[in-house]
Order: sequence, then C-alpha cells, then structure tokens
Amino acid sequence: MSISLYHYWRSSTSIRVRWALAIKGVDYDSEHVNLLTADAKSDEYLKKNPNGYVPTLEIEGNFLGESMAIMEFLEERFPAPSIIPGDVYVKANIRQLAELINSGVQPLHNLSVMKKVSDVKEEQLSWNQHWIRRGFAAYEGLLTNYRQGEPKFSLTDEPTIADICLVASMYSGQRFGVELNEFSLLEQIYNAAMENRAYQVAAPEKFKPK
Repeated sequence: MSISLYHYWRSSTSIRVRWALAIKGVDYDSEHVNLLTADAKSDEYLKKNPNGYVPTLEIEGNFLGESMAIMEFLEERFPAPSIIPGDVYVKANIRQLAELINSGVQPLHNLSVMKKVSDVKEEQLSWNQHWIRRGFAAYEGLLTNYRQGEPKFSLTDEPTIADICLVASMYSGQRFGVELNEFSLLEQIYNAAMENRAYQVAAPEKFKPK
C-alpha cells in the first residue's frame, strides 16, 4: 500500500496526523512542505489540497486534507489500536475535547490568521496567548466533568484524538510563551505524551529540515 504524508515539521495539525499514524503503526513516505516559502501555494501542491494547507494524506490514489478528517479516516481504515475508544458517550466526549482545540484554538494561531490580525509581532503574540489560554482553560474545565479516576491521558490510559489535538497545540503554545505549568492537569498529559513511544516517532524535532 502506497501512503505519503505532505506535512510541515512543526505544524500542529501535521503533528496530529504523524502521531495518529505512529499509534496505528502505519508506514508512510514523508514529503516536507515548507509553509515559510511558496511550497504550499504551488500549482503542484494545490492539485493535492486546494486549500493550500498541511497536512495532506495520499493513500491508494486519494488525497485527503484536514487533520480531523484524516484521523477519522485512519480510525476506520486501521481500527486498532483505537484513537476514539469507549462507548457512545465517551466517544462523544473525546470528540468534543478534540474539537475544542481543533475549532477554538488551533485556527486562531494559524500563520495566516496571525498575519491578518497584525503585522506587529507583539500584537500577534498577545492574540495567540489569549486564545490558547482560553482554550486550555476550557479543556481543563471539561476534564473535571468527564474524567473517571486518574487516567494517564485526558480520559484514557492511551492517547486519543483529544490528546493528539491537545498536545500538538501545547507544543505550539510553548512557542508563543504559554508555559505548561499554567495548566497543571494538561501538563501531566503533555508529560505522558513525551514518554509515549508513538509521539516520540512523530515529534517535530524528528522532521526538522537539516
């Protein structure tokens, strides 16, 4: 089976898909797309993903964009180990947590949004920190409602799409000056991720261009 992933090394959405692929043990060819150049806006790449964003997964002649859609596809195509486990309510809780980050945090610190907000670096930073902190606080609030016991990750002892989205945005949050210790529960989850073998395979530093 031929699988290729078009991604940028420190893009949070790219981190998500790399981690999901690693959890499921799916091998792929890595194709780096530099978001700081015109790579993602080239005619060749836009044929694969007309939105000009990363990541894009190519599998069996099909091109799939948007990290959430890709992860849902991977869950159906490679069901074990599951990244959306549990009964119908747990699955819904996992998806809610994932979408909190996917819809309410990550898009707001996207490079194109930052540039639209302001050309001033300090104003961009203030914008990013506001929305990241707001989203992380809401995530912690939901965990107090949903958690049973003391799982290693958000709701389970293994990472789900909620953790995948959260940890990827926590990586970005640190770049923007949001410290892990501001959110003690999330910091525990982040530290668990750093010890997770699949995350280590997918970590940004592994894909940083030389």
